[in-house]
Amino acid sequence: MGWSVVPAGTDSIIGMVGLHHIDGTAAFAQIAYEIDGEYSGKGLATEAVERVIEHARTELGLLRLEAHIGPDNSRSIRLAERLGFVRETEVESTVVYTRTL
Repeated sequence: MGWSVVPAGTDSIIGMVGLHHIDGTAAFAQIAYEIDGEYSGKGLATEAVERVIEHARTELGLLRLEAHIGPDNSRSIRLAERLGFVRETEVESTVVYTRTL
């Protein structure tokens, strides 16, 4: 399940946010996001991820999200932490951040 990030007043797709490995029984999913570097630091990724988190909680009834992030991807790590994700573990050179909804 994915959504395009399109700045207001444009029709340019500059990123994406998605939920995958959705497990309704366990009320769990993984979240992924990506934004064009030219638009980084403008709050667009934060707004998009916040909206998807709210959708996961209210519309899908999920209770937990995971973000699997490369350890060198400092911007994605900062975004996850800013939105309440907590570092949980490292699996195969990927850091797993989790958030309870």
